[in-house]
Amino acid sequence: MITNRNNIDLPMAVWLASDEYNGINEGTTVSVTTLLKPIKATILSSRMTTVPEADISDLIPSRLGTAIHDAIERSWKANPEKVMQLMGLPKGMYEELRVNPEEHDDEAFNVYLEQRVSREFMGFTINGQYDLIFDGEIQDIKTTGTFTWETGAKDEDYVKQLSVYRWLNTDKVEEEYGTIHFFFTDWKKLDYIKNPKTYPPLRVQSKRYKLMSLHETEQWLRTRLTELRSYWDLPQDQLPVCTPKELWQRDPVYKYYKDPNNRKRSSGNFATPEEADRKRRESGGIGIIVPVYGSPTACLYCSAMAQCDQAQSYIRNGTLKTN
Repeated sequence: MITNRNNIDLPMAVWLASDEYNGINEGTTVSVTTLLKPIKATILSSRMTTVPEADISDLIPSRLGTAIHDAIERSWKANPEKVMQLMGLPKGMYEELRVNPEEHDDEAFNVYLEQRVSREFMGFTINGQYDLIFDGEIQDIKTTGTFTWETGAKDEDYVKQLSVYRWLNTDKVEEEYGTIHFFFTDWKKLDYIKNPKTYPPLRVQSKRYKLMSLHETEQWLRTRLTELRSYWDLPQDQLPVCTPKELWQRDPVYKYYKDPNNRKRSSGNFATPEEADRKRRESGGIGIIVPVYGSPTACLYCSAMAQCDQAQSYIRNGTLKTN
């Protein structure tokens, strides 16, 4: 069921409510993106018998990401040679360009776009659709907030995703590095001026990552699939909880209130409880320390949130806001 509680006009509503993505997670077939999800989220999502209700306003980020992916794909399938010529790139580069060639040409500049590939492993079918293989290098496009760039919170997942895509496409991927192309939905020039060392300088930015070796990738896949099998039939209270890192939680802040009855403004915010307690002792040993935990933002994007006891506990204690 898809709702439209905010009364978004029909021309935009139909676009937002349309979804052509097919991750193909049936039986022993599992997608690369599913393997990157927390064990608990993956298993609980698989147990759902009904499609969770969604409001089209919540679909805006994913539809924007899809639209950008589609636009990039169209640009490379239209007339990239002419654009490259206008950019003043070497003639040999665009003359040797081959987009989605039926046969790989080692002498050409090969570009592959949005192709789905499967491979059998440990009784599973590992399935993944890469965004781009650019002249032998695996690449992916992320439409996301600047938080991911500033904190590097998703870097480990990016390396795993790119590495598995290489493992699936050893006939086309030759490089030991992969690139993530970021499109930041919340980028602001003023924020870059304030924080030029950590904030991305442009709305579009790219970052290169060293991939795991093919052996390391296979070992990670083996461990992950073994974990899924071992937990698959266990009750929810025996599943491993999602970690703060998996939930994109910022580190907690420890707030010291000299007057426990007045919490409108703290007497100091600290990164560790020891620092906060030192301030409390310096202030005569009075007052209280209150830990404030980062919001588990990833829960909001998990289809099993309504059935997850961990997510519901965050909602009850106010750590997770759902509206």
